[in-house]
Amino acid sequence: MPLQWLVLVAAVLVIYFPTINYQLTQYDDAFFTESSAKWLKQSGNISDAFTQGVFSDPASKSDSYYRPMLLLTFYFDEWIGGSSLKAFHITNIIIHLLNVLLVLLLFRKLKFSSPVSFWMAMFFAIHPALQQAVSWIPGR
Repeated sequence: MPLQWLVLVAAVLVIYFPTINYQLTQYDDAFFTESSAKWLKQSGNISDAFTQGVFSDPASKSDSYYRPMLLLTFYFDEWIGGSSLKAFHITNIIIHLLNVLLVLLLFRKLKFSSPVSFWMAMFFAIHPALQQAVSWIPGR
């Protein structure tokens, strides 16, 4: 099984590592990285992730798109990487990699054979339908 893990990690890195140099698309990612940067840097705002939507003005709390874990990962990225987009993209790759390994474990737990579990996880790792979730910052 450790060899399977290494192959899956290598596959994800080979495919998605180039995304760390991607720039903003000027859609939602610009809002989360540029417009909200000052607000994300203030640690006192962490609790607000649980009381507001992701697009709301911090003062109004009027947005109903409630995603506290998404906001918390953006806080983490802003603290670690500052104005660098690399931290945001690396976090997306790490989240995808963890999900790939969880798919492998899920199939093993469901009593699928080791090769079937591996290939299902590999399919999940490299399928183009998941590309947006990894390469686009708000896709996580």
